[in-house]
Amino acid sequence: MEMNNKMVFATTVLAGSLFLVACDDITVPEEPVTPPPAEVNTLSLMENGIAAGDWSIKVGSNTDGYAHKVLENIDDTYEKANSFKIAAVKDTGVESGVWKMETFNSGSGDAAEVNFLIVNDAASVDLTDYQNGTMLIDLSVLVAAESSATHQVQMQTTTGTEDWKNRSAFYFSQNQLAALESQGEKKVAIPMSCITPSDTFDITKVNEPLRFVIKNDAEVTYEIRSVVLSNSAVAPEGAVAWTCE
Repeated sequence: MEMNNKMVFATTVLAGSLFLVACDDITVPEEPVTPPPAEVNTLSLMENGIAAGDWSIKVGSNTDGYAHKVLENIDDTYEKANSFKIAAVKDTGVESGVWKMETFNSGSGDAAEVNFLIVNDAASVDLTDYQNGTMLIDLSVLVAAESSATHQVQMQTTTGTEDWKNRSAFYFSQNQLAALESQGEKKVAIPMSCITPSDTFDITKVNEPLRFVIKNDAEVTYEIRSVVLSNSAVAPEGAVAWTCE
């Protein structure tokens, strides 16, 4: 009887040893690791009608030889009888708001071309980090009848010599503005890859990151609040995508 007990004990220990060895041989699959989302960096050019950092806001048109006036503060206004007028619409109780631009038919042989610009006259800025990202414009279109007119969003490297050649440009239609008419403020997202550079535009030396150009005598009224560059190629949820595809 004693021998039998030893035999039973030995058998039990052996079976347990075999089970432990089998467990050691099992490979437990690792759970997949989800990489963290890419960090989104932004560069504010204008926020709530106020130029950010060293940027400044200018307006002008071809009807006065592209002489651009600096809008010094949110209370500033400017008007050219044959092309445009601009003034701020302030947010309640604060020194910020939106710039309301009204463009007119010039009534002359030269079609009016009206520019709203964000510039840095003192130094150029390297925007390489944003060249594959998105330009975001908070825009409200109050008046924009459908037409075949074409407008532009431009960026510029300023060299002092034929700077109009040192630009990149994105073309958008009057009908894209008309689609936003009376829709309230929208965030318009433009892929930076769609702002096509000229041979002499240099993304590492940008003096004008935004020139919003209404061309061809188009009669448009819009409000522009903020302009931001993002390094992300993904437009924010709810944004209106203006693409080149």
